[in-house]
Amino acid sequence: MTEARRQILEKLGAVAADEYCIPNTVQPAFVARSESLALLLKRKLEAVHTSVDIVGSAEQVGQSIAGFLNAHGSPLKVGVVPGVDTSSIPVPPGLDFYPCQDMAACHTVLTSAAFGIAETGTVVLPSSLQRPTLANFLPDNCIIMLDEVNIRPCMEEAFSSVQNSDAGMPRALNLISGPSKTADIEQTLVYGAHGPIQLHVIIRAV
Repeated sequence: MTEARRQILEKLGAVAADEYCIPNTVQPAFVARSESLALLLKRKLEAVHTSVDIVGSAEQVGQSIAGFLNAHGSPLKVGVVPGVDTSSIPVPPGLDFYPCQDMAACHTVLTSAAFGIAETGTVVLPSSLQRPTLANFLPDNCIIMLDEVNIRPCMEEAFSSVQNSDAGMPRALNLISGPSKTADIEQTLVYGAHGPIQLHVIIRAV
């Protein structure tokens, strides 16, 4: 054993024996409080190629959806999952909502998140009959609505909220932080590898 190796191992052993280096409890996640949770979530999502609108009315929800589809040259036809009620959303000219019964056939799907995680820029979608998991993976465009009151600062609080909800912890819990992407082939970033190509989040501040 070399002298340098021996010194390194002695230092590691001394640190491991120090009882003060072992935390008694898990440290709480840090979230910057200089901005609202909605703005922090928006900033984090936009950093990973997700478009985000914060809206204050039902009319703006329809405008946000139409604007997103127009920006990507997509048809103004949106498949809606069973758990989303669009009856109160004023529909802009040309926009069409229809029940999405076959997720593989829906180019664009509208679903909802139960919670958001501001610290990581994540939306939380528990699986259920009203919020089918396939909606998060098969369509090219995924539009997710989230109420601002359901944004949590960190993952620990979001998990606690899911567990303590009326439905409880689901069989599957989808955590989405941006559209599907991979750089496995020649280090070239490609979107839509195993999920939506475009992701749009609408935060309803109402």
